Amino acid sequence: MKYIKIVFLKALLLLSTNAMAQEITDLSQFEFMLGTWSAEFPDAAFYETWTKESDTRFVGEAYTIKGGDSTPSETLSLEILDDGYHNGVYYVATPVFQDSTFFLFVAGTNEDAEFQNPGHDFPQRIVYKKIDDNRMFVVVDNLAENSKQLTFNFIRVTK
Repeated sequence: MKYIKIVFLKALLLLSTNAMAQEITDLSQFEFMLGTWSAEFPDAAFYETWTKESDTRFVGEAYTIKGGDSTPSETLSLEILDDGYHNGVYYVATPVFQDSTFFLFVAGTNEDAEFQNPGHDFPQRIVYKKIDDNRMFVVVDNLAENSKQLTFNFIRVTK
């Protein structure tokens, strides 16, 4: 299974390297991420909910449900920034009681997206991949091979 994930990530990079060659002016290519998604684990379920705030900003939240209790883990955004420091499309994760971390969009199509922040401890890379209209695969890891890796096999709950 690990070999399949490595092949998946390498294929993703090869197929989508030309995405950054063009300037992105709206987030339409990321609309596959919108909705509420659930990934089931043996003792809990992990959820992500993404909504479109504008053509240049999506907002999200990630939370866990365990034993009927909901625990927020982070707020999320996907946005086009040009603020003098950040320039491009960024995935911004703000874990509960922590500062925001910015991940730059480096590759993708209308069905996948890779975001990186090589200077962050963990994760350094977040990859979203649309499987079909109701399934999405997400990998969270570091850039070094054989690094710690989290995978989420999401099923769409709502659109």
